[in-house]
Amino acid sequence: MRPFVKSALPSVHGDVEAHELFNWQRQGLPSARFAAEMREMIVARRRASFDVIWNSPIGVRLTDEWHLATSGTERARLLALTRSAGFTQAFPSMTLRQVKDALKMPVAELLGLLARIEATYWVGQPVGARMVALAPQVSPNVCVDDTFRAAVEDCLNAAWVKGLDIDDLRFPGVAGSALAPWLTQQIAKPSLSGFAHELCVRLIAAHKATWAEELEDLLRHALVDAGLRPDHAGLQRRRELFLGRFAGLEGATLQAVADVHDLTRERVRQICEGLLASLRARPLALPALDRLFASASRVMPLSATAANEQLQRFLGEGAGIIAAIDFAKELGVAPPIQVVATRTSTSDGIRSIAMLDLAVEPSTWMRVALSEARRDCTFVGCTNFIRIAGILAIKEGVAQNEDTLRSLFERAPGFRILDAESGWFTLIDSDISAAAARMRKLMSVAVGSVEIDAVISALVTDDAWFYRDGAGRGLAMPPLHVMTALIGGWNWLTANAHNKYTPKATVARDALSPTEATIVSIIEEHGGAATRNEIAARLVVLGGVSNMAVSVALSSSPAIQKLEHSIYAIRGRPIPAQGLIDARRRREVEVGRNAPLEGAVDLTCPYRFSVTQSASMEPLRRQVVYLPKFLLGKIYGTFAHKGESLPPINIKANSQQFFSLALSANKAGVAPGDRFDLVIDMPNQNYEIIPAKATPPPL
Repeated sequence: MRPFVKSALPSVHGDVEAHELFNWQRQGLPSARFAAEMREMIVARRRASFDVIWNSPIGVRLTDEWHLATSGTERARLLALTRSAGFTQAFPSMTLRQVKDALKMPVAELLGLLARIEATYWVGQPVGARMVALAPQVSPNVCVDDTFRAAVEDCLNAAWVKGLDIDDLRFPGVAGSALAPWLTQQIAKPSLSGFAHELCVRLIAAHKATWAEELEDLLRHALVDAGLRPDHAGLQRRRELFLGRFAGLEGATLQAVADVHDLTRERVRQICEGLLASLRARPLALPALDRLFASASRVMPLSATAANEQLQRFLGEGAGIIAAIDFAKELGVAPPIQVVATRTSTSDGIRSIAMLDLAVEPSTWMRVALSEARRDCTFVGCTNFIRIAGILAIKEGVAQNEDTLRSLFERAPGFRILDAESGWFTLIDSDISAAAARMRKLMSVAVGSVEIDAVISALVTDDAWFYRDGAGRGLAMPPLHVMTALIGGWNWLTANAHNKYTPKATVARDALSPTEATIVSIIEEHGGAATRNEIAARLVVLGGVSNMAVSVALSSSPAIQKLEHSIYAIRGRPIPAQGLIDARRRREVEVGRNAPLEGAVDLTCPYRFSVTQSASMEPLRRQVVYLPKFLLGKIYGTFAHKGESLPPINIKANSQQFFSLALSANKAGVAPGDRFDLVIDMPNQNYEIIPAKATPPPL
């Protein structure tokens, strides 16, 4: 440019003559900013007569170390051009316009690039100069022993060293040769130059480095590559921003880093992106990161916490696998593992659990395992590792050990181990499980404390638990000590030393369903024990409940206890002795037991006996009343009402069904399911209905 600069250029250093630009004699070297300002001024002055400069050959050749003078986008573009046949040889004879068009750069920046490339002519050993910037205490000559040579040779035999690109950012080739062959020649010498020794030291360190150490080294090279001197005012701030973004267990978002350093998110992004651009611009060996990912691939899948523990010697102090994955992605490296967000349902909605798995073909077993475990915990309140492992083996063809399963479930909300030896655990919130709901129902009707045996009985009486899965797998029913540990985690209960439970506050009766609440009321009205017919009489007609629903409620409700066939009491209360005796008597009458002896039944005159009004949902004309068994075959025919105010009734021989009697009883004021007396006059073929507690008229 000297022929094109005629007059001095004003600057902060005073007027600068053209010859000074090539032979700086003043105290202190000019800064990069000063050089950029000089170039801008030259371009501005020559703008009107720039054709001469445009069409002049640049006269700058590309040495083997030209890439050391470039960075970022300019290096990437020039590197792509050098791969074209003949470009390197033709470069010095290209005009300024041709180079500008090829690199698509502003002319002032292009002049700066050409100046830096030209400066490599006089550096003498550009890689060595770069090394001095990174490690300024390099000695000129170093004698080495056989131990050191053996360590270097071990590195040189490593696959990553043999595969180093000649343009690698940290370990570029020297003198036109790849690093490994060049160092092989150097290590055979009796002593090493300071430059070669420093390369060997760095190579050994990189061969043994953890990921945390490698990230620090990458950052040092990125800072030097970006042109920042060790005394640069913003050097430490850039280090903190970059490591805050990509170091640590999980790294940090741009906004989080910006908040810590009182910067804008965009400014943090620009700084980090600038350093990443330096790392992306050239080939880059990452042996520590490769070792980390290779080791991680062998132990996947795992939770991030478990992976950090198992891979600690590859990660290094304070480093985490998730942060390493994020850095690799930002650098454009495809990691062989990925973070898998496994979704699971909780009491607060759907939540994600971060797991690590192979990126090639992420497995679905984690979703299945969480789904199956939550299913068990939703109903029973807990499950165990052996059961989940068996289901995975059957459904997914995947064999997982307990440690792997534990690492998955430990990340799930509400995880609590109940028995470490047998692998029983609960997750989500077992306090909202079906087991806890049944416990609340029991406590809503219980009197005093409830023993663990009664609790277990109340929980396992839900026969539907065993058939909820269409595949017939049922549910995992825990042993007594596991159930005790499960219930011990419910903070609304108090347990004493004898495993007797009482609620800390009164549990409202509305914990029961309407059907259950009605059954409890009926049992209480009958002295603590009631027959099934008495319960059905109230529910089937008046409550509008189906007979099947009554059966299900009686068999599965934790609040209701079956004492014996067709007799029920309330669970959690002492069995009422007199109530049970009375219920047995009523049941015997219902089934015709304790009936008069055959000789005591005199049908030659009107005979009085008790029957139960129908509680069916059928129309009255289709409802029937049943004849006691001891009168079967003895009473039959069509009978007219004695007072002729009710319709006739009839019963066939050897049948227990009175037709039209339900209609007549209804007209007589008998409620569905109520007991009433019936008087049959066989000789005269008439009948009479006597409602309960009514005084019978003289026969």
